[in-house]
Amino acid sequence: MVDRFPIPRATWGAVLSLGALLVLGIACGGGGNATVKCVTNSDCPDGQICVAGDCVLGGGDEVNTCDGPEDCDAGYDCIGGICRPRAEEPGQDGGDGGHDGGQDGGGDLGPDGGDGPADGDGGGGDQALEDFSGLSFTVALGTNGSTAAQCFDGVRPAASQGPVLPGVTAVIGHTVSGSVRSGGSAVAGAIVSMIGQREACAPDPVTADGSGRFSVRLPTGGPFDLQAVAPDGRVGHLHLNYISADVSQDISVPETQPLQCSLDGQGSGWTVLAYERGSQPPRLAHTGVQTDAEGVAQIPLEVGPAFDLFARPPAAESLPFQLLLEDCCHLDQGCENDVYAMGELQAIRVRSGVSLSGSVALQGGGGLPGCPVELVDQGDERLAFGMLSGTGGSYQLLVRPSTFEMRAWPSGSAFGQGAMRYAYSGIAVFQDATQAVTLAVGRAVEFSGRVTQPSGQAVANAPVRLLLDVEIAGPGAYPLCDTQLVQTDAQGRFTVRCNLIPH
Repeated sequence: MVDRFPIPRATWGAVLSLGALLVLGIACGGGGNATVKCVTNSDCPDGQICVAGDCVLGGGDEVNTCDGPEDCDAGYDCIGGICRPRAEEPGQDGGDGGHDGGQDGGGDLGPDGGDGPADGDGGGGDQALEDFSGLSFTVALGTNGSTAAQCFDGVRPAASQGPVLPGVTAVIGHTVSGSVRSGGSAVAGAIVSMIGQREACAPDPVTADGSGRFSVRLPTGGPFDLQAVAPDGRVGHLHLNYISADVSQDISVPETQPLQCSLDGQGSGWTVLAYERGSQPPRLAHTGVQTDAEGVAQIPLEVGPAFDLFARPPAAESLPFQLLLEDCCHLDQGCENDVYAMGELQAIRVRSGVSLSGSVALQGGGGLPGCPVELVDQGDERLAFGMLSGTGGSYQLLVRPSTFEMRAWPSGSAFGQGAMRYAYSGIAVFQDATQAVTLAVGRAVEFSGRVTQPSGQAVANAPVRLLLDVEIAGPGAYPLCDTQLVQTDAQGRFTVRCNLIPH
């Protein structure tokens, strides 16, 4: 399963990239019945399946599964695909925990900080020896001095030892440096970033200097894919299979020739962008050029490879971002849609869309503005659509008909009230439809951990984020951790709040 939001910052602008969902196991009651905690179906007794961390009978009577709160009895809410007793209303006092809008990436989208633990206890007291070993975390460490940005997957608290994570040992890392060049000339101002990784696990993008020089720090290992986006929109790539020492290697931005295409019946303001055909991870070839008054765009692309073209409409158009044409290339390059003899792809039809709309609300409360809502096409991860909920929590996403994975995250203030995230895998949107999103209220738990170097020395003043490894098993509410970055202290210690499914 793929978890890519919140949509990484580049996606909300022009470039789409993804991360990955892992697996969560958690023990909770469902409909008043005892359940067995699990990670996969193989952890459950015969005849049961793993749904949101609980072993349940597949649609049996002992545990009530659900697609939404309307499937549950009075006093129960649909959380993680199971009818669970409704939590008490959260308290409004407590700490000042913040949330910036997402579980993984897109940290600049959340509007404000949180309002403190929902239950006011900040994770102390009777949680001290509670068993959290059914939870799996990823510890995402940002760059700090010689320490490379990196992630530690599958970090689990010890059984019955409370919300304490085992220490993780950071890899010092190695420097990848070089120049961004095109045709022998330096490309000043190119933006160099990592693709194909969860944003929380990747170094921050860097800007090449006036001589095209760049430098990023990566941990030992691989493979790694770097991309350099030139100021004119052309994109170069560098693939590194494995690194175990400092690396000096340039990134080449290819020389190009214009590929002219015309949008049938459209005028100016459309942005036509290109991806390399069949590349994994998806490799952007050009960030896009705009059509002129006749709907014509001339997009500079390398001669030889095949490309997929996408089109983003002007803001005033009631048409969706869409795949325009697959497998196209310059004349006589052997792809399905090479340019015509006149040197252009003519009269490409732009297709209409359908909308999914509704509102985001807190369990037992009103609508929530400022919450990220996302749809990702399950057949093409490059087609991602997102927005922040507006007044009263309303949202409307215009898409091409398809099957999507839907996700919604609380705003910072809603996270502070205990709100969890919402997920719905396999939602079919083939005509205008509505989908109400209820963010269930969880319980706040403060998890602590420590980061050290191989020498045992503490990694101090390093940015840290906790990601809960979750598999989306059905529509409903899922736990998440605060993605407001925290800094390790002088001893390398950190504390992060998470909103978990209530007992």
